[in-house]
Amino acid sequence: MVLASADGARRTDTTYPDRGRTAVPVRSALAGNVIAVAAVVAAGVFGVFGVFGASLAGLIGTPREYGQNWDAISDLGFGGVSPQNAARLLAATPAVAHYAPG
Repeated sequence: MVLASADGARRTDTTYPDRGRTAVPVRSALAGNVIAVAAVVAAGVFGVFGVFGASLAGLIGTPREYGQNWDAISDLGFGGVSPQNAARLLAATPAVAHYAPG
C-alpha cells in the first residue's frame, strides 16, 4: 500500500508545476506533506521520551519499588575506615537501627 503523500509526490513534476488555468500548487502541497510527516514523527518521538521520563521520575521517587529498602547510605571510601571501626560507630549511634556492611 502506497502512502497518499508519497504517491502524490511521485505523480507530480516539481520542476514544472504548470501555468495558467492548469496550475497546481505542487511545491506548497509537497512542503505541507513534509511538514505534516515531520510533525507526526516529532510527536511520536517526544511522546516516547515523555513517557520514559515520567516513568523514570516515578521510579526514582519510590526506591522501595526497585528493592532499595534503606533510607540512608554512607560511603566510607576505599578502606578509609576499617569495618570494625565503622561497626562500632554505627552501633553507638541511636538513630541507626540496622546496617549492612559491604
